[in-house]
Amino acid sequence: MIEKLSETLRDVVKLAGKDFSGVGVIVWNEKFDIPIFPLRANANVPKNDNLVQNLAQISSLSSDLHDGFHILTPTLELIRVAQYFSPPIINEIRLNRERRFGGRYLAALFGSKIQGIVLSAVATQALGIAIFKNGKEIYFEEL
Repeated sequence: MIEKLSETLRDVVKLAGKDFSGVGVIVWNEKFDIPIFPLRANANVPKNDNLVQNLAQISSLSSDLHDGFHILTPTLELIRVAQYFSPPIINEIRLNRERRFGGRYLAALFGSKIQGIVLSAVATQALGIAIFKNGKEIYFEEL
């Protein structure tokens, strides 16, 4: 799943182009509750089955849905978009402070410790791709 997710995010960055706002995704086991809240009242998940195309389109600065995290099933089906994600701060998590990161990175890292979150990930032009599991960065790729 890590390989498929990293490949998907790499393709999203390439397809999104210069208007790319960055993207955060959460792979979620729906049996568990997680701390998310919709940023847009009527945010519809795109009907297209092409995950890369959908994430690239909604991760454009011109899209009203570019903020927050997008929620995927363990089979990488997009089921929610533009979700505010508010995990608790976990002080004992180790951070690589040699790299620049922001709030979405920290939310994905801290949130990956929450029961029901299989993986979380972020991708930005400046940082690259980072994938997290159980409070650890398990994959990183510069772009």
